[in-house]
Amino acid sequence: PDQHLAVRVEGLRDTGPGQAECTLVVEGRVAGWARLRHYNRGVHLGTVTVEGESTVRARVACSVGLRVVAGRLLPAVAVDPRVRSAKVAIDDFRLERVSKIEGRLAREMGRGLKRLLEQQLSEERLTAKLNRAIDKRRDRLVLDPSVLAGD
Repeated sequence: PDQHLAVRVEGLRDTGPGQAECTLVVEGRVAGWARLRHYNRGVHLGTVTVEGESTVRARVACSVGLRVVAGRLLPAVAVDPRVRSAKVAIDDFRLERVSKIEGRLAREMGRGLKRLLEQQLSEERLTAKLNRAIDKRRDRLVLDPSVLAGD
């Protein structure tokens, strides 16, 4: 994605003291593979390898708050992001290979996989996942000038 990733900020607006809202639009070409190995009681029953690529577009509506908190020496600023909604669109989904199956049959299987991915990336589930990920790293969202001073 480092060569094909675009990020835009749309609709940035002030919603009050230390508060703003915006929509982040992230688009990128993604290629990947996955391997599933199935075992039953320690006996290897089979392996399936899947390769494909797609264009993915995410629209994330969020609010961001800033507040002053105690820092080590000087006051610090805590950033408080919250995702209000998140939608993902999977465009141009192409399943290139499923183990030894290639071509048209693999693409037909890809249609079913695309529907499954879209269900897993529903707006509700994605919004909740993003907010959980933010909450896990909330301690990293404090900008403390004391750290820059070398303390």
